[in-house]
Parts: sequence; structure tokens; C-alpha cells
Amino acid sequence: TGTSEDLSESVTILSTNFETVSPPGIKKVLPEGKAVVPTSTIVFTFSELVDSKSVQSSFSIVPEVPYTTNWIIENQQVEFKPLQPLAKATKYTVTLGGNAQALNGGKLEKDYVHSFETVGLVKVTKTNPANGSTGASVSNSLQITFDQAIDKASAQRSIVISPKISVSYSWKGNTLTVNPKNSLTFSTKYNVLVKPGIKSIYGLDNTSSYNFSFTTRPQVVSIWVPGYKQGYGTFDCNIVSLQMALAAKGVSS
Repeated sequence: TGTSEDLSESVTILSTNFETVSPPGIKKVLPEGKAVVPTSTIVFTFSELVDSKSVQSSFSIVPEVPYTTNWIIENQQVEFKPLQPLAKATKYTVTLGGNAQALNGGKLEKDYVHSFETVGLVKVTKTNPANGSTGASVSNSLQITFDQAIDKASAQRSIVISPKISVSYSWKGNTLTVNPKNSLTFSTKYNVLVKPGIKSIYGLDNTSSYNFSFTTRPQVVSIWVPGYKQGYGTFDCNIVSLQMALAAKGVSS
């Protein structure tokens, strides 16, 4: 015959504590963006200590380039340095495979993929005033911002403003400021042409022109006129208005 047992109460056979192994965290990857200098190096920064051999063996870059590996901070920040400049105007994709692991044994949950683009043709990214704007001040300077480091003299030679004005130039980073030597004309549309031929420091010289235009504000003439009140219930508003106009000209009545 079978036997039965009372299972209404649980019985603890073994009790233990454990922690799961966390994968290595990638804190930051450089370079990034769409105007990367071809002489840049690829740098991975980790949030915890990693196994250097597994990281190096898991790294790849497309298009392929020969590189050397240098640990800037041991087991935490590594630099992959191309042995030759990267190609210009090219998208690169770097991958750190899932076999990369931390010193505690934790592995990446999946491949980590990062992309960036090297600098290409010189481009205008911003103008002030903006293209098509109206009501621009006649005393303001013009700003033209480029996407990369360029030869400043070649950029200044490429600027043509119509109607023609006399200007001087100043720079802050990649932004060219065009300073009119005299005030602009009221209610006038100005056209600005950026011609081809601007020489890039790291990328490719521009091959096409860029145009933008803006219109200055109309001239407003203000004169001081005193305020006189006409008598209550009277109809002499024309006389009071004339008194105000004469007073503005210094004539009292």
C-alpha cells in the first residue's frame, strides 16, 4: 500500500546568496559625428575594468584599416590608432563583439556598434541673418558658419555681397563674421554668394556655390509731438491737432 505525507509546510533544504555577473559597460566611444578629422583615433572608455585581450580580439572596423592598440588607462580606456589617415568623406563602423568581457567574467550582452563619418566637402551650416529673413538691422554684421576647419583667406575671397559693400572680416572657430564698414541701406535685399574654392584643412575643398539673402528693415522716422487735449464737448480737434504740429516745430500759439 502507498504512504502519504503532509506537504502543507515548506522545508528549507539549502540557503545561499549569489550575485549575477554584470557585463562590461561602455561609457563612451570617440570619435563621433559627421566631420571627424582623418587623423583621429578610436577610443573606448569602459565604466569598469575589462579583460584587455578579449576587448582587443573583439574589435573590428569597416572599412578595414591597419591599427595599433594602446591602453591609455589600464583595463579601462583603450585606443585603436590607425596606421594611416582615414579616408575622407567616408562612413566608418566600429564593432566590439559580444565576447569582450569584464575582469569579473561578465560579457557584453550583444555586439556594440558605433559609427562616425570623416570630414568631406566644405559646407555652410548656418548663416545669420538666416536665408530669406526680413527686418534685418542695418548695423548688424553677417555670420557664416562652416562645418570644418578651413583656410580663412580662401573663405574670405569666396564671399560676394550684392549690392556691393565695403567690409572687414573676423573669425571665431569656424564662423566667419563679415563686418560692414558702413551701415546697410534700409529696405534693401542683400544677396550673399559663397563661391567654390574654399580650401579645407582636413577635408575636401568645396566644389559648389552657396547662396542666401536677407532684407533690411524699413526706415522709421520719429518726431516729438506734444499732446494737447481738446475741451470736453467741443469740436475743435482740427485746431488742437494744428497746435500740436506747430508746437513740434517750435511754434507756440
